[in-house]
Amino acid sequence: KKISLSAHIGTCMFAITRDSLIEIAAPIRAVHLPSATTNANRPVQLTARAFEGQTYRYDWQPGWGLDAYTVRSPVFTYNKSQVYYVNMISREGCVTTDTLKVHVFDSSMVDVLVPKAFSPNGDGVNDLARAYPAGLKQVDFFRIFDRYGRLVFETRNPSEGWNGKFRDKDLPMEVYHWVARGVDFKGNTVMREGNILLVR
Repeated sequence: KKISLSAHIGTCMFAITRDSLIEIAAPIRAVHLPSATTNANRPVQLTARAFEGQTYRYDWQPGWGLDAYTVRSPVFTYNKSQVYYVNMISREGCVTTDTLKVHVFDSSMVDVLVPKAFSPNGDGVNDLARAYPAGLKQVDFFRIFDRYGRLVFETRNPSEGWNGKFRDKDLPMEVYHWVARGVDFKGNTVMREGNILLVR
């Protein structure tokens, strides 16, 4: 912010004006980070946001289930689902608190779970159609098709989801078909499919 300071001496014909630029720090906006999935007591790495050219300290709360709670990318090993609050503290002392949920499934479960519906309205709740792999060491693909069989979304990254758009245009409220394939920890191929409703 730019400010100007002027000084006048009442009994003299003299005045001085100086301009100064003052930087005022403000926290960045908090977000809901993409959820993570794992099986009970199977390690999975979590990752907080980072910003180019900026340095932050991290504080994950609560700290249980993590190998460290003051780093950007701790390893989670726990037997229950957990919501974490990721405090990012800037050099100026501004604090931004993101949230990240870890879904923990039964240790013997092998499946791909997809919600029955989602609503991409920007409220931060169920905005994306995502696949939650349980007991899979890799996801080969997660694909979504419209009722005409047209592929409208595809990813290999379980943390990515579909926002209800195709070529930057909102698709209508209707039922879409999804197909997912992955590999479990024994090397077996796992195929799943189903339907999901886009709600507007």
